[in-house]
Amino acid sequence: MWSILHSPLGLLLFLVVTRVLAGDLDTNNSRRNSSSSNLSNFLTANEFSASPLPFHQNTVEKGRWTRLCPSNCMCTVMTYANGQQLRTINCSNAEFWTMPNISAELDTDTEALLLSGNKLEIIKELPNLQELKVLNLSNNRISKFDSHWQFVRYELLKELILRNNRLKSLQHGAFSGLKSLKSLDLSYNRLHSIEKDAFGGLNGLQVLNLDGNRLETINPDWFQRIKSVSELFMSYNNLRTISGNVFKELHHLSKLNLTGNQIRMIDSNAFYGLNNLCVLDLSKNRLSTIPTLQIQHIHSLRIVILDANSFETINSNEFRSLNISELSLSFLPQLTSVKRNAFHQLPKLVILHMHDNENLIFIHPYAFNHVPQLHSLYLHNNKLPALPYTVRDNLPYRTNIHLYQNPLRCDCNIRWVKEEILNPNNKSHVQFHDPEKLICNYPPNNIRTLLRGIPLSKIPKACPPTTLPLFPNSFKIPLGEHILLECYTIGVPLPKVFWSLPRGVVINQTLAEERVEIGESTLHVKFARPNDSGTYMCIAQNSAGNDTSATNVQVLSGRLNIITGKTSNTYITIILNGSESIMLLDRYQIHYRESGKSDRYNVIYLKSRMHRCTITGLKPETMYELCILYGTNSELLKLHCINVTTKREADPSGIIKIVDPKVVMGVIAAASLMLTVVCFIAVARRFRKRKDYEETFGLDKMEPLSHIPLENLYNPPSTPICSSRTSLISHSQA
Repeated sequence: MWSILHSPLGLLLFLVVTRVLAGDLDTNNSRRNSSSSNLSNFLTANEFSASPLPFHQNTVEKGRWTRLCPSNCMCTVMTYANGQQLRTINCSNAEFWTMPNISAELDTDTEALLLSGNKLEIIKELPNLQELKVLNLSNNRISKFDSHWQFVRYELLKELILRNNRLKSLQHGAFSGLKSLKSLDLSYNRLHSIEKDAFGGLNGLQVLNLDGNRLETINPDWFQRIKSVSELFMSYNNLRTISGNVFKELHHLSKLNLTGNQIRMIDSNAFYGLNNLCVLDLSKNRLSTIPTLQIQHIHSLRIVILDANSFETINSNEFRSLNISELSLSFLPQLTSVKRNAFHQLPKLVILHMHDNENLIFIHPYAFNHVPQLHSLYLHNNKLPALPYTVRDNLPYRTNIHLYQNPLRCDCNIRWVKEEILNPNNKSHVQFHDPEKLICNYPPNNIRTLLRGIPLSKIPKACPPTTLPLFPNSFKIPLGEHILLECYTIGVPLPKVFWSLPRGVVINQTLAEERVEIGESTLHVKFARPNDSGTYMCIAQNSAGNDTSATNVQVLSGRLNIITGKTSNTYITIILNGSESIMLLDRYQIHYRESGKSDRYNVIYLKSRMHRCTITGLKPETMYELCILYGTNSELLKLHCINVTTKREADPSGIIKIVDPKVVMGVIAAASLMLTVVCFIAVARRFRKRKDYEETFGLDKMEPLSHIPLENLYNPPSTPICSSRTSLISHSQA
């Protein structure tokens, strides 16, 4: 080998190869707009290969792109989620405490810088990479940027990832200069404060991720400068309410994720302005009612997720006329029933998730009405004993139903399911997914038996009804509260429901009593009284028989009486006495009037801890009727009344109470005038004595000082002090 190199032919060959390599390097550098010569480029590359600086040569090809990387980093061409290939410096998980030393002259064409998983705390200066499109600073310890002007050099940056750091607040103009930014990820920091113009200058921003922070409210001012946002993520913060018009500037928003907060209340105008919203996720919050009014006006809505909230029932027309194609109502621990027409007039609904609701026992036979596109109905992992046979008639052809993992009653209620499974695919109206997983929980001889193992001939066509009560065997209720009982039924034919009251009266919807309202499956007794205590029964009946469920209700009478306190000619003080808690007094009212002379009562609304009150502005020597009532103005229960007579015009003490405001003003004016006169006289007397003293002293300057009236020095004239402690409050509450 060495002999060849020392020969003339070998030397010539070496020179040719050298020139070729130099030409290749020149071409490569020309693509980076370099003005260096071929030889200088060749030497530079070889010098760095032996350089003691903390860089190593790492050549990757995207065409002929050559990169010199910082130590512990990799320089490669990486493909990103959008399919774009970018020249990337990857310094992830490199244990950096400070920003790595990246030479600007070597990295002018860097398109992505990845610094995830390091130990950066305060960013003092970012490298000058003007071609940068992606900057990933996630999973560090960053608590602040020394200057937000560091981003000014990144005019081409499209994606900034600051996920999982320690940022606590965002100041005005925190991201100034990022004119091309499309995605900003601030998730899982410690943000609790965002100033009004923190996102100023991000006019092209499309995705904003604020998940996993400590935000307690949403400020509409945040979105004034980022109206282009199409996806907003605010899950797992500390939001409790969504106020009206907070998203009104986000006309282009298509996806809104609010899952995992503590939202209890949503204003009726909370989603006003979201005319292009397609996906709304409100799962894992504390909503107790479906936000029907809030979402009905969003005609663009396609997917609604309401999982893991506190809904107890799905009422009629909750989602009426929405254009949604997918709806999720799963993992709802308090959901027990789905009412008639709960899913009514949903012409585009394709998928309905209603699974893993551990207490869901009843779906109304006519819960589905006009859902012509429904394809998949997920009802698995609930507590359903049956799915009424009439459901089939209201579902579109070939709907796929997931009914496994439910405690099914394999009697007449399951027969239609068995028939659908046995029918050939081209004749069945609906399909049951995984029918081999359908397991019986009734009758006793078929517990844990697979439905497929029971012949159709062994399943009756009709059977007595079964009641599904949502009330315990007995319970207690405070006086004046409402008694609300729910009782659902299944059976073939569909049963009718009656109620038996404690007095032995049997009623239904057409035979309701006063204070008693009957719903399709509910009994409502308003403002319970002591005589409402007793046994209530839910009676289900069809042509095959009947079934009954009962509960014993005890109405607790919290005794509360009126005791008369001090009484005068114009006021009466009353004291509340009894076994009722003073914390619950806001449920009571005091009514009073002149006995036998008026049908109209004056009303005093009590408050918690208010155990006495004074009624003023009364007539002397007049009898008044005072009553204590429980409830609201729409329904009041009278508990106790007394009669009290006011005294004569003057009290035995001789003090006359003044209640007329004009008289009071006159008394005050007279007292003021009298005080002024007294003060004037006192000043005049003092001035006169001083004058007498000066004249006497001037006439005889040698007269002893003992002749000066010293009593005026030690006992100056006193000014009368007038005060009044009379309370003048008409119809007041103490």
